[in-house]
Amino acid sequence: MAKKIFSMNDIALPGNYVAPVYAEGVAPDAITFLAIVNGKQYHSFDDAEVTITEGQGDVEVTILDATADADELAEVKTASNEVAQQMAAIEGKLLTDTSLVTLLSGIVNNDADTIAKINDLQTEKDQALANLGF
Repeated sequence: MAKKIFSMNDIALPGNYVAPVYAEGVAPDAITFLAIVNGKQYHSFDDAEVTITEGQGDVEVTILDATADADELAEVKTASNEVAQQMAAIEGKLLTDTSLVTLLSGIVNNDADTIAKINDLQTEKDQALANLGF
């Protein structure tokens, strides 16, 4: 299982467009829309569940590489409502469980429990991004 991101031009799809192929038993929501940036749609998918056909002429379907396409992925991450919603949900749990005053006091006083909560939050955010292919 590897989460990846693919892009395609945001155009009307021609009749010869090859749609993603889902493995048996995989629901259509296995592809997650991320954003439209510079005239391209970006989607997250799991390459063990979905097969994407690259190329395709004017559609320009491309599976992005985390290293080679890092700048493009950074733009997508910034523009993505899906990313923003997931990050807000994770951060919201911390602020729901801990008052802002307690949190700030713990940071100022270098409280081990507060620092651990923040580190756990960052780990959860990193995992959520990895689950989207970032």
